[in-house]
Amino acid sequence: MVEETQEIKGFLEERGIKEIKEVRRYEKGAVNKTYFVQTASDAYTFRIYKTRSKFSIEADIELLSNLGKLPVPHPISLGNEKIFRFDGKWSVLYPYLSGAHLERFTSRELEQVGEFLARFHMQTQNLKWRGSVENFYDLPLAKIQRIKHEILASDIPYKEKIDDIAKELEAVSLNSHLPSGPIHVDVKPDNVLFEGDILSGVLDFDNAYIGPFILDVAKSMIWFGLEGKKFGFEKSVAICKGYEKIRPLTELEKKELVNVIRFAFFSHVFIDYSMYVNGKTELPYFEFIVKDFNDIIRKNMDSAQGHSINELRARLQKTAPEGDNETYVGRTVRFFSIYLTKILVRTNLTPNEITVISIVIFFTGVSAYLFQSYFWNLAGVFFVYLSIVFDACDGEIARLRGNKSGIGGNYVEPLSHDIQYGLMFLPLTMAVYFGTHDVLIVYVGFTATVSKLLCRFLLIRFETVTKIQYGEGEGSKKDMRYVSFPHKVYKFFNRNIFSSVGLVTPLLLFSLIDRVDLFIWFFALGFLGIFLVNFIYQIRYISRKASHD
Repeated sequence: MVEETQEIKGFLEERGIKEIKEVRRYEKGAVNKTYFVQTASDAYTFRIYKTRSKFSIEADIELLSNLGKLPVPHPISLGNEKIFRFDGKWSVLYPYLSGAHLERFTSRELEQVGEFLARFHMQTQNLKWRGSVENFYDLPLAKIQRIKHEILASDIPYKEKIDDIAKELEAVSLNSHLPSGPIHVDVKPDNVLFEGDILSGVLDFDNAYIGPFILDVAKSMIWFGLEGKKFGFEKSVAICKGYEKIRPLTELEKKELVNVIRFAFFSHVFIDYSMYVNGKTELPYFEFIVKDFNDIIRKNMDSAQGHSINELRARLQKTAPEGDNETYVGRTVRFFSIYLTKILVRTNLTPNEITVISIVIFFTGVSAYLFQSYFWNLAGVFFVYLSIVFDACDGEIARLRGNKSGIGGNYVEPLSHDIQYGLMFLPLTMAVYFGTHDVLIVYVGFTATVSKLLCRFLLIRFETVTKIQYGEGEGSKKDMRYVSFPHKVYKFFNRNIFSSVGLVTPLLLFSLIDRVDLFIWFFALGFLGIFLVNFIYQIRYISRKASHD
């Protein structure tokens, strides 16, 4: 170390930096080496780039030269050169920016970080800048898969986590319409300086590239939310507040913020895996990212802390049916689900895992009737209702985390609903039969199950035919709207009683009077009637369409 500092001293003195009194390496810095240089009259920062090319460093210098009076380091020319070759690596001399790194930040200090980012973005948004050679955060699916296989083929530690991280990264993507321009993408506590409570410097533009402005904000929110072994967004929200003082976020940026935060986190961890495999970062930093950073933030990044229940409702229940399309039970479900979501989101449970839990709770509920007691019947109703609440939570958590629907939301979940609400009559029928030994109830229960499944099959088949033959799909439903009073009554009961959410109401009523057998009869006749009505209507509808062709 002493030998290296002496070499740096001699190197700089040869280029005109005289009376050097001290050369000291900064301990922080995962990739590059940075040294403090003190002379009799001035102070400097000497940076040695471990792996970067001259071309990419020149891009950084070009960007810094356009940042005017912002508190950033502007490279010093020595002999008309700003980039030097030292010990086989490229190096740059910067003026020393006074100030200190803070371990804890007040809201006012975090607001200044946000203000800097906004000024930086506004000052460079129209700059025709080439950017760095490599854009780490351009991560299409093919690139994610390639890097993942590269990591799995290596012998690095903790690679067993990479599958999970890659899956999360594949589930999120950056909206291509987000406002973009030069971004720092690494404004964190190690890269900001404060004199007292005033921001005096922002360092390390190594990762700067052309990207979404909101990604810069998201990365900083993650880094500044980390304090020791704890993490939370409550304080780092002040970064957004400061940012919007200078540059208000667009509606699209506000909408995409949660998704961008998730992308920022998972891409950061994923990229550091890749950098370690390729020898571009050191083991201590890699272990910090994978063990501490990953574990601490992952446990808390989905936390709904800091959001009121009303805020979460407005944000997560936008897709809920409105007006006449909402069921009475559905309104109560959404009232309770948001509180459960606030708890579940602090866990590592995925939306698909919550769907599985919902199904297990559902069949626990209908199986409770096998105990053939009044208490267990009411307990069964409670579990069925609880399963519906859990089922609402999976969508809310998916929206909070910015997950795409994928196969789980578009196929598996609807299919599971069709199966579970069709098969629910089987344990109920068994419970009644074991208590009465009435064979007729077996046939009635079978009719209820088959009729429920046939109703669903009929709807799917009708939608398929109208879409393929007439190009209508959803549009066909407009023609099916009920305008007469009987049709309005039909629609009301079909939505509030015979839907998967609505049937919990008659289940409760028939359980209260201890007549589960009447519940089975009611739905056997009801679903059979709905099947016949829909079948007749669909035949008439398709016949009308065919006659017009």
